[in-house]
Amino acid sequence: ISCKDCSVGIVDQQGFDPTEPTGDYDLDMKDVFSRSVLISLLRIYMVGKGEFNRLKNDPSGRNAIYDGKPYKITLPTVTFVDRSGHSKTIINPDESDWTVPDHGVLAFSFSSTRTRDEVDDALDEHAYERLRECFADRESEPGKRKEVIDVSIAQDTCITFKQATTLLGMLHDPSNPFRENQFKQTRAYFVSICYHKLVESNRVRELMDLLDPDSRVQCEKFLGKPSFQFTRNNATGFYSLDLAQPASRE
Repeated sequence: ISCKDCSVGIVDQQGFDPTEPTGDYDLDMKDVFSRSVLISLLRIYMVGKGEFNRLKNDPSGRNAIYDGKPYKITLPTVTFVDRSGHSKTIINPDESDWTVPDHGVLAFSFSSTRTRDEVDDALDEHAYERLRECFADRESEPGKRKEVIDVSIAQDTCITFKQATTLLGMLHDPSNPFRENQFKQTRAYFVSICYHKLVESNRVRELMDLLDPDSRVQCEKFLGKPSFQFTRNNATGFYSLDLAQPASRE
């Protein structure tokens, strides 16, 4: 898999982030992971959060190059009659009916159409309270907390800095060393999930700085190198450069 100029600097299989999918893609469709990337992008397209960019000067609306030839990435549709008796056509959500190439090279450009709005993107009250209840339960196991985090902060969900810091502050129990050690794991995982989902994306560094050293190291492992890799088309961030190294000076 090769993703040219992707906004998250994808350099390996662990680097693809469906929350930041904008970029140019070259997928070897014989590769299982490449097919899973395409399916992830199709899911984003299906819910109206992204689109495959049309080829320039192609009146037929094709949006990809497949083995050197113009090609259209699309999904099947289904037609139904609603309660008012009107006929409606929608994208077929049944992934077993989707056709994904299993060979050749597929090249295309994908753009996220998600617009972040602080009010709309804040974690909804139900999900927020579910996390609060789970984090407040001192007997809850790390696996259970992870499950609640995954369910509450889904792929297309964002969280405000205030919500994240309030929840993070609940994950402490210094009076119980064993439980505090478990909370370290949860703190690391929670911040890694919030990393790409903060409404105030410029405050990610502040959130990371709230972690203790052990949790921060674990959080960075969860995130992986691609999250900290420099990309020219998405250069916003905080840098610590060793200027003795040519790559840092460049």
